[in-house]
Amino acid sequence: MWSRSWRLCNTRNGIFGRRYYKATLSLPETDFPLRVKTYEIESRVAPRCTTELYEWQQRHLTDAKEFVLHDGPPYANGRVHMGHFLNKVLKDIINRHKLLTGHRIRYVPGWDCHGLPIELKVYHENSAAMTPLQIRQSAQSFASETMQDQMSQFKSWGVMGDWDDSYMTMAPEYEAQQMKVFIDMVEAGLIYRSLKPVHWSPSSQTALAEAELEYQDDHKSQAVYVGFPVSKDSVSKSMSETLLQAEVVIWTTTPWTLPANRAVCFNKEFEYVLCQTDSDDGRTLVVAKSTLERLEETLGQKLHILESIPPGALEGLKCHHPLDPERVVPPFGSRPRHQRNRHGPRPYGSRTWIRRFLRVSSERVARG
Repeated sequence: MWSRSWRLCNTRNGIFGRRYYKATLSLPETDFPLRVKTYEIESRVAPRCTTELYEWQQRHLTDAKEFVLHDGPPYANGRVHMGHFLNKVLKDIINRHKLLTGHRIRYVPGWDCHGLPIELKVYHENSAAMTPLQIRQSAQSFASETMQDQMSQFKSWGVMGDWDDSYMTMAPEYEAQQMKVFIDMVEAGLIYRSLKPVHWSPSSQTALAEAELEYQDDHKSQAVYVGFPVSKDSVSKSMSETLLQAEVVIWTTTPWTLPANRAVCFNKEFEYVLCQTDSDDGRTLVVAKSTLERLEETLGQKLHILESIPPGALEGLKCHHPLDPERVVPPFGSRPRHQRNRHGPRPYGSRTWIRRFLRVSSERVARG
């Protein structure tokens, strides 16, 4: 019956049948478009939530407590990635939270335009040989272009900040301010000149910061026992003649530092012994008594104690370097252990008294 009435209405009145049933429905009327023009909406709304909001709170919240978020600047060395997104969005959340809690915020974005990442980027993108001056000029141009590209991306994320007053570390006024701060630090006695071990890149021929290192996680260094032959010149009348044929045994988990060895460390509170192996050559070793059992297990042979070494008797003992017999290694008094004072800040900086007597050297050639 229903379908028949529809056909009759449609036949007699043409299109009137459809209009008739539409008129029986109570539908809301709206001005919202059927299709959302996202770009037009964002271009109209985004400035109100970012740039205009930042400028408004700077003008009107003059009596509010100021909250300054210092921007740890990203490198201007390439396109943005998820790390940039996480960094900027988290900072923006903090700023907006402070604004909602009654603060007047100040956030000046910046860019780090110095350092190896930018120079490497320029170096790899230019196959032709470049002089140091050309590299710096290209790096400056590349950093400027990258900064503008990254800024447009940060703005598109809705990050609120003083974009018109953003800084670059290569700007003359920024470098001048750095020099002023440095002068203040010198005058306050905070700056001194000294030596320190640094990470070196043979390919780039430059020092590397800790953050620029890439470690091979699956690499395992083999722990080794190494014998340092006793130098005959160091054995005094108060020392046993057996020491003439002995080797001071050290143990290290970083065998790659052995070429840098500069000393063998002893501890006056430890008990040391002269012992002999079961091997055919019957090697005589100087070891800490507490390590005998472990050393026997490692060597797979019995160690026979020949005599105990009185406390302090090893003072003045000198050894030959196992990789360079001409190099004489002085003693310093741990269990016998080798001292590589230029491999890392701990062995270098934690033994100030050793640095007074040991010459810090480097076997690095011109190209690393």
